[in-house]
Amino acid sequence: MADLAIEIAGLSFRNPVLPAAGPNCRDAARVAECAAGGAGGLLTKTISVRAAEVPTPNMAELAGRSLINAELWSELSPEEWLRDHYPRARATADAAGLPLGVSLGYTAEEIRYLAPRVAPFADYLELSTHYLEGETGPVQDAIAAAREGGQRPVFLKLSPLAGRDLVALARAAEEAGAAALVAVNSFGPALAIDIERGRPRLGGPHGYGWISGAALKPIALRVVYELAQVTRLPVIGVGGVQNGRDAVEMLMAGASAVGVSTAAILQGNGIYGRIAAQLGRWLDEHGAAHVWAIRGRALPPPGGRVRTTTAALQALSAPRVRADACTGCDLCRRSCFYDAIVPAGPRLVAVEEAACYRCGLCYSRCPVAAIEPLEEVAP
Repeated sequence: MADLAIEIAGLSFRNPVLPAAGPNCRDAARVAECAAGGAGGLLTKTISVRAAEVPTPNMAELAGRSLINAELWSELSPEEWLRDHYPRARATADAAGLPLGVSLGYTAEEIRYLAPRVAPFADYLELSTHYLEGETGPVQDAIAAAREGGQRPVFLKLSPLAGRDLVALARAAEEAGAAALVAVNSFGPALAIDIERGRPRLGGPHGYGWISGAALKPIALRVVYELAQVTRLPVIGVGGVQNGRDAVEMLMAGASAVGVSTAAILQGNGIYGRIAAQLGRWLDEHGAAHVWAIRGRALPPPGGRVRTTTAALQALSAPRVRADACTGCDLCRRSCFYDAIVPAGPRLVAVEEAACYRCGLCYSRCPVAAIEPLEEVAP
């Protein structure tokens, strides 16, 4: 089987499938579940200087393996963590031979207070920027406070909030001495309505929440893809990783590891080992000896991949339907508004190349992988 072991910031992880901060690691018992469930490393839920007052209800499942949540930081106080949960989480990490990250928030002043207190239990500190403004100064101050007070590698978690220049924040983090980036936090604010009760599905003043899970993956991939091109820091890709193929996408976009929370909330903390096993099988099937052999494979070559529509039509072949695999389900034909997919026999369709717009939708919709993808045409 392909080697899944990785190293980030001098820390050895048994595989690149890690917990992302959330209810899945809300206390020492959940951290132990992550270890038993096959996570490559461990992490504790974000704390701040006081316990969070979380609105209720604060979480709802959305269609398509996603969540909207009004979760804040830990509802347990720092004192509870220091007295009970950090010592037990540290013991779990030591017994499993796994690194333990401690997630902190939010301002430099708060982190300056917390970092030296949690450092004895931590192999690294993860800082959340979720409630910081978009300027680089507060982020750099928070990193400096963590490095000074904790004397541990600092991983900075970025939030994809509107108006934020994540590239500038990433570069500022690198300048300030961060050891890694974590991208991304949940996206919002957003809203879901309970139409039977005629009110927002979440509690709080407005019923607003943040989106995580599968709906977040395209945003997270874009951020990871961009960060991997502008910084030397390793990036842990978080957002919508539900299975091994999702992990492959993140790694190909430039991530060094992936973080998982929503899938663990929906499926349990055994998800970590299942994703790692699926990733390993995919690597074996594709002849990759080590997980990092695919890291950054999707990043653009020098000069990029920019094409006009006309150039795309000239540079790409039309998709082809494999007659031995097509089941005639007709999903592709119903979605082709260019009339390029036509019946070609019982339970079979074909692509008319002259009519094909090369949009790629049919390839992504086929449930049995019967459509071969768009390919570069040799000049």
